[in-house]
Amino acid sequence: MMDKDFRTELDRRLDLYEDPGSEEGVLAPLPAKDIVISVAVLVIVSLIVLGWALL
Repeated sequence: MMDKDFRTELDRRLDLYEDPGSEEGVLAPLPAKDIVISVAVLVIVSLIVLGWALL
């Protein structure tokens, strides 16, 4: 079974998820730096795979 603290936190997050007008999110938004790094890695890996497939 779930302990009391876990259940309380779960209920809090579910309430946040179900309330779109809430200012507080369930998770913090991703920093722009992480998004830029992810896109750059995706582009580089895609180019590597494309180059490998065509050579």
